Amino acid sequence: MSAPAVPLILCRSDEYHSAAAIFGTLAQDAATTHIALLGVLDSGAGMAGSDSIGQSWAASYNEAAGLALSASERLITASSTTADLITTGAHNHETGEATASFGNAAPPPAPAEWPVPCVATRAASAAMAQDWRAVMNAVLYGIQFSKVLGPEEVDRISTGLLANPLWNLTPDDEYQALSAALDSGEKLDNFVGTGHSESELRDFFQAVVGELDGRRPWPPAGFQQLPLTEIGQFTDNEPIARIDVPWPAINGPLRRMLEKPEGGDRYWLLLRLRSGSEVALVWPGWPGESATALIAKDRTIQPQALIDEVLATTALDPKSVALVSAGVD
Repeated sequence: MSAPAVPLILCRSDEYHSAAAIFGTLAQDAATTHIALLGVLDSGAGMAGSDSIGQSWAASYNEAAGLALSASERLITASSTTADLITTGAHNHETGEATASFGNAAPPPAPAEWPVPCVATRAASAAMAQDWRAVMNAVLYGIQFSKVLGPEEVDRISTGLLANPLWNLTPDDEYQALSAALDSGEKLDNFVGTGHSESELRDFFQAVVGELDGRRPWPPAGFQQLPLTEIGQFTDNEPIARIDVPWPAINGPLRRMLEKPEGGDRYWLLLRLRSGSEVALVWPGWPGESATALIAKDRTIQPQALIDEVLATTALDPKSVALVSAGVD
């Protein structure tokens, strides 16, 4: 009886890993682009007039902005997932080759997964600061139209980083990221293209880091973003305020993005305010309406006090916010 035929598997591990690296880099680049896209779309929000033409334009803008951000997020996830699948495929082939009867070698160690990159629309953390490139690019976008990087720009950027930290970072996260960028020895502007020389940028960011140092102790963050897993603590509570800004336009003044939880049909953002009180913003706040609702977790707190705190820590226009529940339990 003849031995069974053993099919040959062509294993080109180097090419597999090279392709995975390309998709992994694409995922990181897409995340950086997403940050820029969010900034551009946010800057255009609220530009429409209050007449019927303006409202029609705003509705179209909001729909297009939402589609663009959704497509951008899918590109990031798809690229990262593809990188992970290719890496896993390479590992499977290598394992098969190593453990074949004619090889009898030990299988290679399992590869590390390619993580989905953090993006500006999601809850960022200190991990974002460790990837200093994202923080650097966000600041570079803020100075791309600045002709002179003098003391006024240093003051403006430093004030912004302290008063309105990027994403869900703290001032210390931002400081550590910029310091890491300067210490890295790498080119600072390899994506945005501000038009300023590398030496000008290094001098500028050295001045920003020095200014941040000089402003210690830094003010506490206005709020902390909470995970969507805590939505259940808000769903049975009635809204305390109506915010006449729809999604995705509301992401701009909040400097955060309302997100739709898996299996959900509405967009949510959960926050712990500086006082310790927790609130949720949800869109649409009411069926068939474009307004966003503000919901308090603790119904014993005076609604107006919570509204005032939200207004103090965001760029929401007070004229767009109206109290809908004045009572407490």
